[in-house]
Amino acid sequence: DLGLPARLPELKSWAKYFYFPATQDADQFGGTWMPFGIDTTMFNPALNPAGGHETDKKYNLGFIGSLYQSRKNYLEKLSAGAGDDLSFNLGQVFVQDLSGVLPKESTLLLAENYRQIKVFFCLPPISRLIIEKVFEVMACGTFVMYPKLPGAAAENLSIFEHGKEIVYYEPGYMADNIKQIRYYLAHEDEREHIAAAGCKKVHELYRLDKMLEKMLEARPTL
Repeated sequence: DLGLPARLPELKSWAKYFYFPATQDADQFGGTWMPFGIDTTMFNPALNPAGGHETDKKYNLGFIGSLYQSRKNYLEKLSAGAGDDLSFNLGQVFVQDLSGVLPKESTLLLAENYRQIKVFFCLPPISRLIIEKVFEVMACGTFVMYPKLPGAAAENLSIFEHGKEIVYYEPGYMADNIKQIRYYLAHEDEREHIAAAGCKKVHELYRLDKMLEKMLEARPTL
């Protein structure tokens, strides 16, 4: 959307190192694949007074993010076969006053909402990569279901292990999607074990400071 492929010759005139959040883009344009990093200070599991992770999850199934048309279409088809007992909690989360959206307050509230969801079902994005939102949700200790990606883009999914840190679903197979959702809602221990493992990996490997360290490693020593 920024026209970056067409601008690549211009960018290469003043930069030596390029990082792409999608592996297929790194291969195509000659750069390094670097998945997203997030602020783990803002996005983290809440701690209760006893020192354990907060477990009060009041939403069985949820998605927070942009509902553009392709996502709306998917949601309609998915909901049609879900049954009356399985409802999606959807929307945007932000705080604002007369001056506009308040970034810090909005981020803290967003993280709190992420933590309150049992199954975060990420509706298929337009981008062919693991979007930044997934790292945020996982960092908050919430279980994530994410669509499988086609072709070369599937390599992006290799950073998280299916069934151990995240669960991937097959886009378009609505009955199977619903079956997976119901399974993980019914098997809380397994779901939360996966969520905890995913949270641990994000906090260890996919932090903003880790991204910066990797970028600086490419800089020649003076």
